[in-house]
Amino acid sequence: MTNRSADSSISGYSYQFLITIDHIISGRSDDKFIIEGIEDLDVVTTDEKCLNQYKYHPDKNLTNSLIAKPIILMLNHFLKNSDEQIQYKLFVHGNKNNYTLTRHGLKDILTLNIGEKFKRDEYSSGYKDETKLKKFLSKFSLVVTVGFEELEVIKKISEKLVLREEEVRLSLYPLAYKYINDFARKKNEKDRVITGNEFLIYLKGAQRTVDLLTLARIKGESNLIKYIKNELKGLNIKKNSSDHV
Repeated sequence: MTNRSADSSISGYSYQFLITIDHIISGRSDDKFIIEGIEDLDVVTTDEKCLNQYKYHPDKNLTNSLIAKPIILMLNHFLKNSDEQIQYKLFVHGNKNNYTLTRHGLKDILTLNIGEKFKRDEYSSGYKDETKLKKFLSKFSLVVTVGFEELEVIKKISEKLVLREEEVRLSLYPLAYKYINDFARKKNEKDRVITGNEFLIYLKGAQRTVDLLTLARIKGESNLIKYIKNELKGLNIKKNSSDHV
């Protein structure tokens, strides 16, 4: 693997985690998010399920061959679950060259050699069914993100928690990124599920931890213990000696 391909791979993972955080922060508090579910991020609301796939192709124009794999995989899922209320969204970081996926383009994708290994024999009739292809396109959205970067996510977090962007960049943003990365690595799907509210609670808890560490660094351990003792008194917790703390 060349250095360039390695860098591209790392940037691709970063893009996925960044936009995942963005979508969780931007969602409703009771929305359920499954990280690395059916797609990179499955968003479950009270009305429907939306399957988000993220692809990183910097400085590339969108073409049928470039997006053939994710399109066919989404189409396969649709053909198996066509009666369910599911939306399919493909987010691509690339050049905004006014590409749109039409029925003609979708049929062209299905004839490309690059997509042959992703097609399934049991869906062969569906690939030729004009009605089903049209229905899939009505449930599909293509979003091109140009210049998407961590600053956008930092701004979203700072607005949500009413914090300075610099403070978020230095503390909460790295913690949020690691949190999503750790979620994605969990083996069981049930352990990769989080609601918007749970993510917000984590960020607020992380901010409190950062505040305490800052207090300890600036004021010293004795002042930190004094602060925590006062907090415990406020909660009517009697075991608030220095040793206990």
